[in-house]
Amino acid sequence: MNILYCVDNLERAILFNRLANGMREHGLAESRFVVTRLSVYSYLKKRGHNVHWVRKNTSGPNLDTTKTLQVLAGRLSLRKASVFVSSLWCATDSLHRQWNVDLIIGWNGTGIDGPVIRQFSKQHGIKTLFLEVANIPGKIFADPQGTNAQSLLARSPAVLDQFMPDGNEYEQWRESYLRAKMSKHVVPQAKRNVRNLWINANGAIDWLGYLACRRPISNANGLVQRTLHRCASLATRWNYSDESPSDKGYIFYPMQVSSDSQLLVHSKMNNHQGIRQAHDIAQEQGCQLVVKPHPAEFEKGVIAGIHELQAELGFVLTAENTFHLIDQSECVITINSTVGLESLLLGKEVRFLTGGVLPHLNCPSRLAQYVLGYLVDIDYFSSGNSPIPQELLVALLERGFLEYNEDQLSPGELTRDRQVVRDCA
Repeated sequence: MNILYCVDNLERAILFNRLANGMREHGLAESRFVVTRLSVYSYLKKRGHNVHWVRKNTSGPNLDTTKTLQVLAGRLSLRKASVFVSSLWCATDSLHRQWNVDLIIGWNGTGIDGPVIRQFSKQHGIKTLFLEVANIPGKIFADPQGTNAQSLLARSPAVLDQFMPDGNEYEQWRESYLRAKMSKHVVPQAKRNVRNLWINANGAIDWLGYLACRRPISNANGLVQRTLHRCASLATRWNYSDESPSDKGYIFYPMQVSSDSQLLVHSKMNNHQGIRQAHDIAQEQGCQLVVKPHPAEFEKGVIAGIHELQAELGFVLTAENTFHLIDQSECVITINSTVGLESLLLGKEVRFLTGGVLPHLNCPSRLAQYVLGYLVDIDYFSSGNSPIPQELLVALLERGFLEYNEDQLSPGELTRDRQVVRDCA
């Protein structure tokens, strides 16, 4: 099997390097990389991979980029986005002509490379696989169509029926997970470490590549802009309520990061609208509304806007432990956050304000199938030298060959199609 990795980010390159090394070591696949940043090119080249660094080329097709994360977040203009997708298309086409690609692996599917991966693969009969950090630590979400609302799993949740984990194993895992979360709850996006500093510093190298080497820009938010923005944000603080959440029960609304693809791409609703809807529900039920900001929210305008909304609606703004807030609540209302999944694990009533995967995990059996079956036990945050066992690589590849039509295909047929992966390896 020939796998082409489309890499848009140095942090992704660390994971994809581990995947490619494991695929080669276990004889599962040969790998090549198409990359859009000098830092990624340098990192992968030093590790002996075959890497193609995309050059500017406007002869490719003009794909729709209006719903991509970079455009929606204001990081790229439509003109620059058009140049990028054209360039990536031409680079991918050149590689495919030389090297007959069987599978393209990309990240998330919401970024500027998503339209290219999907359309090129459809036109040439190539399988696709999109990865994302799962909402359970130490696991990866992998799907042939995308993530969250764009995924096959969201469209056909019956895909989960092929996974039948042991009920006792799930209960043991659940109890251990909840016990750990009750004692401490820090989301991955809020963590700061040396690796993050190293990755951010490489933004300067990427701009050298854009300007000096005529390469297409994948993200116009450069190192200087991010640094200035972060410094300005440090002067902005959340004004938490003096009032504590009621002991008599309340509606809990956990905020999501305003720039997250879950809001910008997968939802038609932002935090302001979500809080207003949660407030209306709380009013109907005669309950207090408690809102917790996301610890990775640093956008000055967003923080100021929530403070204004708090003054208008009178909800409680808190920084207390998320799991304690879930545990004491009457109901959790979320647009589509990890806290929604955690609330389901605690057996709470959850109202999702938009679609996606999580609304389908509304019973213990579905939760078990998702957590211990569908998600793959690969830790995104492990170092670049951490080996990945063969069985996990095979499980990951199987997700790229999932197909499901509820009218035509049974779970049994889907399970038998897993042999395709081993035949191609």
